Amino acid sequence: MALLPAASESKLRAMISAPLAIKRFAVDSGLLLSLSLLTVVAAGPAPPQQPSPGISPQEVAAGRVVVRLRNSPLTARFRFEQFTPDLAAEIAARLSGTAARPLFPLDDGTALHRLRLPSILPGALPVETEATIRARRRRYRLDRWIILELAEGETVMQALERLGKHPLVEVAEPDYRGRGAGVRTAHAPVPGFTPNDPLFAQQWYLDNANDADIDMPEAWEIKRSALSVLIAVLDTGADLDHPDLAAALLPGVDYVNDDSDPSDDEGHGSNVTGLLGAIGGNGKGIAGVAFETFIIPIKVLDDNQFGYYTWWESGFYRAANLGVRVINLSAGGENYSEALHAAVRYASDRGAVICTSMMNFDNDVPYYPAAFSETIAVGATNDEDRRADPFLWGGGSSYGDHIDLVAPGNGLISTNRNGGYARYAGTSQATALVSGVAALMIQLDVTLTVEEVRTILRKKADDQVGRISEDTPGFDIYHGGGRLNAASALDSVATATSVPTAFTATPPRPNPSMGPVPVRFVYDLTEANPVTQRIYDARGRLVITVLEGDWRLAGRHVETWDGKGPRGNLVPSGIYLYELIAGSHRVTGKLIRLK
Repeated sequence: MALLPAASESKLRAMISAPLAIKRFAVDSGLLLSLSLLTVVAAGPAPPQQPSPGISPQEVAAGRVVVRLRNSPLTARFRFEQFTPDLAAEIAARLSGTAARPLFPLDDGTALHRLRLPSILPGALPVETEATIRARRRRYRLDRWIILELAEGETVMQALERLGKHPLVEVAEPDYRGRGAGVRTAHAPVPGFTPNDPLFAQQWYLDNANDADIDMPEAWEIKRSALSVLIAVLDTGADLDHPDLAAALLPGVDYVNDDSDPSDDEGHGSNVTGLLGAIGGNGKGIAGVAFETFIIPIKVLDDNQFGYYTWWESGFYRAANLGVRVINLSAGGENYSEALHAAVRYASDRGAVICTSMMNFDNDVPYYPAAFSETIAVGATNDEDRRADPFLWGGGSSYGDHIDLVAPGNGLISTNRNGGYARYAGTSQATALVSGVAALMIQLDVTLTVEEVRTILRKKADDQVGRISEDTPGFDIYHGGGRLNAASALDSVATATSVPTAFTATPPRPNPSMGPVPVRFVYDLTEANPVTQRIYDARGRLVITVLEGDWRLAGRHVETWDGKGPRGNLVPSGIYLYELIAGSHRVTGKLIRLK
């Protein structure tokens, strides 16, 4: 590795020391590529972090920034009163902007259940009261985020520098832009026929003679539940009248054009939606993985597959308040965002399984929200069961220590806009398959938690199916736990539901954690059991054994980890894996540590 020039080294030190953000970087020919420097976090009286001067106008929205307000009498009015025009004008004036509006409005919640989704609530999470929604908004500070429109002539960089010193501002960041992770290929559909869905023979990713598939026919034999799980697809929208989709779609929303018509302008969203839930057994087109589900299309990408983070954040917030069980976002951006992380945590805490794309740049740069510990990060394989490198169109499945598993994603035929069918290639398509299997798992056992779904998907994936140099035994940065196996995952759920659960565990908190702040692991035992707790690094190497077969009585227990290794030193910043074993039962998950 080349030595960093002095300027890059100082920038790296600033990244590592900046509070409340995950920092990632890559070194290429001695040049530092910083990914998360533009969130300005004002922490107490300390001078605020200054924004990087290297921002590209193409990476952010012009004329607006995203702000989290500090606790103050003004914020209290914002939090507990309606966001009236007078209050909006006062906030905008105090922050020297032209207009302000809440990023996560309170009225985007329970009323939607009553007005739009009365018939499918059994397949959704329980309806929450307004008080419960308010409490979760406060927990993740969503009640203090606003979108501030800037005065004419003020640039985003100028606004960030100014707001970073403002006494009312806790965090100020650009409205970053990311993009979808799938590309339509030049391979047109070839006519084919199977007894029911005519194009099923072309769905090699579901059933394939060389076993590079996800064993979907075997999985469908296992799934017996008639529960229709509620899923949200955050993408370019969907073909609302497609004969293979229309019966599965519920009313959605369009954050790109700020209306209620999430019609697809590009095709990417229709492809992803079809892979996940196209109607099976109807004698038309293809069969989606979870073809007995309801899907809410939420449009957060434009006709070029680009989308601003505020659209994604609004989509996560809307989906969570609607009680969806699975959220699919086949997109990503390389810039860390406090607001995006807050929205993801809000939805995960609600109980939504969030599946996201590793992206298609054939590198180990982390993209968000896949790099957040709350999401299931998915890479892509090809029809030879190797990491898709390259895809049919080029590029390659990205990798890194935050990956969970991979799934087929190279040239997958699915529904397209205007009632047609097309092939797309990318980690977008792989993510949709994982989302579909996650939905089927929840159909079998509605009590599954987010971390239980992740654990089963990783544990039951097929390991060592790719290149020998990449797909090493156990976890690796190219494939995570391995290639998705739907049949094994569903069989695991079906078997487990017939055996009493020895214990249940809630996600550890805080996550991310900083410095010596201990991480709390809360779990309940139905009977006395020996408990083992271990921490591993992202490559699966043991860091420390916290507990080793220590007996715990029936009831609730709290274990902690202080972020230290066996020598008593704080472990380096990064992604870690935890393992909690009670008797013959085991849960695992991801932790983020900031030193």
